[in-house]
Amino acid sequence: MSINVKQCPLCGQTRFNELYRHVTAFDPSYSHFGVAQDNCLLRDVFLVDRIERTLMWCRNCGMCFISPTFTGPELERLYKTARMRDHYALVKTTKPSPAASINHPESIWSAEEKHSQFIFDRVRDVANVECLKDMTVVDVGGQYGYHLRHFLAAGARGVLQDVVRQQTIFPGVEYSATLAQIRHADIAICTHVFEHVVNLREFVEQIAAIQPIGAVCYVEVPYELDSRLRNHDFGVPFHVNYFSIESLVNVMRMAGYRNAHCSVSKLTYGGQPILAVYGIFVREQKQAGNIAFIQWSRWREILRGGIWRTAYRWLPGLIQW
Repeated sequence: MSINVKQCPLCGQTRFNELYRHVTAFDPSYSHFGVAQDNCLLRDVFLVDRIERTLMWCRNCGMCFISPTFTGPELERLYKTARMRDHYALVKTTKPSPAASINHPESIWSAEEKHSQFIFDRVRDVANVECLKDMTVVDVGGQYGYHLRHFLAAGARGVLQDVVRQQTIFPGVEYSATLAQIRHADIAICTHVFEHVVNLREFVEQIAAIQPIGAVCYVEVPYELDSRLRNHDFGVPFHVNYFSIESLVNVMRMAGYRNAHCSVSKLTYGGQPILAVYGIFVREQKQAGNIAFIQWSRWREILRGGIWRTAYRWLPGLIQW
């Protein structure tokens, strides 16, 4: 990790605060299986046992990100090593690891059925997409492409874009290594991708470049900023961006999208329930200019996160599936 971030990866401004520093250290016995696997990659791919990083907050657009961050070659090496963590699925931790699903992705597809239906329904209802026949739907960074299942059933063409091609891809889904090869996307789906991207604005602009005016983009990221602020840790070591609702909307606005709906909800990842920020955005003619300063406060985000997590635990009926 050799890039000390000098400007916000979203708006390019240099007015940001250092919130806290944290040391990520190799520990194969970490209780969270995902963190333990990532730490294995941390050592085997980057050849280090510990990394000290700082959580930064942009005072212009509200983006929270990590510095120093990964270089492009480091990220490419990371995600092409051992089938994106799958080689490390059998690492022993103090909690069970879902290693059995690695070579049997059909179990993940089944566990994510309800989530896939949620994405399909929100894209159709919120964005007023009535007829999907002959449309091209792209699952960006979608691993197996299973979130395309309902779009395929509705007559759409489904394309999975990912830097790594899995051995098994959801039936009927095409594969592309790059966005440029696709050229056109009426609907784009980005689930749990933005938190991994170093050059975030450039990445979103690449998606916007293949979407015509009026096209729809569904974005979903883990809702973890409040816990990162509260606990002063980074969770999964390879997450480099942390989002509030406002900062996710700003990400899309600066790439030329209008916010149709953005909220926090209880969703799943790999079949496991989590809180996530999700939004449906519509492609517009022009990109937004400089975003006005956001009156953002870590205490407000901690409070909001506490309310959501209390509802998640004790009042599940208040949260959409």
